[in-house]
Amino acid sequence: MLQTYQSICLKLITSSPWYFTNKNLYKDLKIPTLNELPKLYYFKFKFLSNLKSYSLTVIY
Repeated sequence: MLQTYQSICLKLITSSPWYFTNKNLYKDLKIPTLNELPKLYYFKFKFLSNLKSYSLTVIY
């Protein structure tokens, strides 16, 4: 439902033609879909948590 609404809004904002697919629209605008978004945040969080664990060690 939210993905559909987002796609409709993006098509209206960009004035894209009716035959332009949603996949191409997201790819051209470099916008992650709502299905990809949690995965991106998970990997960013995982990467940042790994960095924090390394930065806590003090070398004398």
